[in-house]
Amino acid sequence: MQVHSRLREIMQERRIKVETLHQLAGVSRESITALRKDNWQRVSRSVMGKICGALNITLDQLFILNPDDIWAPIKLSGEVTIHYGSRSAPEVHRGTGGADETILTGQFIGVWDMRAMNWILEYLKQTGLEVSVTLQEHVTGVERVFDPSARDAVHKIFESGNHVIIGSPIANQFTEEAVCDAFGVPPYAPQKRGAFPYGFVWDSRRTITSSFGWQGMGNEFGIASTHSGKLVAFRTMVKEGEGQDCALVVVYRVFVPPARRQHGRDEERVIICILGHSGAGTSAGAQAATNSRYAAGLYPAERGKPLMRVVRATYTRGPIASLHDNREVTGAELVEEPQPEPQPEGPPRGSRRPRPKKRTKQLPPPYRKSVHGDRSGRAESGAHALLSAPRGR
Repeated sequence: MQVHSRLREIMQERRIKVETLHQLAGVSRESITALRKDNWQRVSRSVMGKICGALNITLDQLFILNPDDIWAPIKLSGEVTIHYGSRSAPEVHRGTGGADETILTGQFIGVWDMRAMNWILEYLKQTGLEVSVTLQEHVTGVERVFDPSARDAVHKIFESGNHVIIGSPIANQFTEEAVCDAFGVPPYAPQKRGAFPYGFVWDSRRTITSSFGWQGMGNEFGIASTHSGKLVAFRTMVKEGEGQDCALVVVYRVFVPPARRQHGRDEERVIICILGHSGAGTSAGAQAATNSRYAAGLYPAERGKPLMRVVRATYTRGPIASLHDNREVTGAELVEEPQPEPQPEGPPRGSRRPRPKKRTKQLPPPYRKSVHGDRSGRAESGAHALLSAPRGR
């Protein structure tokens, strides 16, 4: 858990300056400034009591506890930008010559992406903190080719602010750019899939080019491990009953230099990407990411190193006469990471064993019978033999 001071926020709301609080509470300016900047190390009971008494607040109002999870930077800074994609839908109109022609393409946002955004907004609202939310639209064209403007926008999210990106590369082209940038891989490069631990396996109808997604062979689709090539989560479509879906959650911690920190020594920024195989998977990914059981496990151990995890989802679909998407997500859980296989003590089977070093054959010392009958095989020096020999009479 992280303990943070809200003194700066309280003083701004009441328009109280450091000097004013110093006079009201009788606390040193240094202690007030340390709490205000949230870079304090120790605070005595006396100081806390005097500040709470002067402001007529409780300790629960002066301090806040944030769990060490992916939402801690957002809660601490009180701001986040949510990125979503809008897709193009060609509209055919009657042209001036009488023939039909495409004059413009309408833009639409997937309903499941909207549900995922709404779930996250409700989660932040329930924390009781004032979090400023900015919505950012990214137009995803039909071609989905390299877009220099998208690349420039991606660089900016790694420079400032907290960001949540909704939708897979199919629904949000910005996701492809952001995830690849986090892993240091060029976007739209399928030959680079080995740089990611997992990837989407799509059916042949989805011809999108991605660095972490490809068209599968057969009838099973979902998310596969790039190490083993096996599916770890599935996506099934049913007309009625229970089905499966899945999502990828990518989290990246961004270091904030001490000179730019405004919310204490623990301040850092975060980028969260929630990518569903289909819409229901995106919604389930948002549910798993906001679940206290999984939010801590989604937090990368180090800054600057992205973490990619898989979410397994289930849904139900009731009988319906139309083709309306009436799926309801019934479960969302984080897939357990595979444990590393134990390394064998010797070389693996089939590998060439190292050849033993040749040893030069050492000949035994020359055998010599001692004058005393010693048969140990040790050769005596000439001087020693002469001295030990019996004298003649």
